[in-house]
Amino acid sequence: MPELAKLGYLLHGISLVLEYHLVFPHDFEEESGLEAEEYFLEAAKHTQNVGPLEKLAEARDKSGNVPGAIDAMKTALSLSPDDPDLLVKLAFLYVRAGDEGAAFENLGSALCLLPTHFRALLATGSIMLQQADCDAALAKFRLALKNAPENASLWNNIGMSLLGKRKFLGATYCLNRAIFLAPLDWSISANLGLVFLHAGQPMSALQHITAAIHLLRKQTKCAVSADMEHISTSTKFTLGMLYSLLAVALAELKDPAAAEEAHLIACKNDE
Repeated sequence: MPELAKLGYLLHGISLVLEYHLVFPHDFEEESGLEAEEYFLEAAKHTQNVGPLEKLAEARDKSGNVPGAIDAMKTALSLSPDDPDLLVKLAFLYVRAGDEGAAFENLGSALCLLPTHFRALLATGSIMLQQADCDAALAKFRLALKNAPENASLWNNIGMSLLGKRKFLGATYCLNRAIFLAPLDWSISANLGLVFLHAGQPMSALQHITAAIHLLRKQTKCAVSADMEHISTSTKFTLGMLYSLLAVALAELKDPAAAEEAHLIACKNDE
């Protein structure tokens, strides 16, 4: 009973710290983060539940301590080695740490345990796409599509795989589908603009690149942060890169003055 009472006290402390973080996010400074870590560590000592360790990994990741987050997730995995969700979370942390090999290995282990695991399929395909293995990526994405036919990230990734195979019509269809499912995701509009540039349709490219710039500026102004839990396979656009693409589209449309202006804005944004 004393152990249960102590565990209850620790979990109550964790709850208070997290509630304060949710209500007053800007006041959640380093001291609060360290206090939360102490609660998570103590709770983990008194229970075989992986929950406190998962939260500890999340807290360390948010504070920028990715190696510490990996250690916490590894400890959680030692308590539950057959949990594909934990393997995928560990893989995402390895991606953040820049260790693509370890990420791929953990994703493979997750798929051995559960071949239809959506997030593992999406992430594995994404890494394959980043390695320019479009056929293998498409195979993973098609399997994932059976479980999540309305997922915007999945349609976006399929579209980019088809772009890699220079199948512009299929890529356009998939990216339009992704935009329908996530109309405020500026990166999908940027990808579609890129496809239209490759396909020799500068007017359509101009429309979607302009939309991407508008959405990105609005999101930056409103401080909207993207969900980084999944591995993104969108081209890593900056605002300057978008203006460079805009300049290319304008040049193709025989508007050199506007193209030059877009190039200047691109240079200023990437300084």
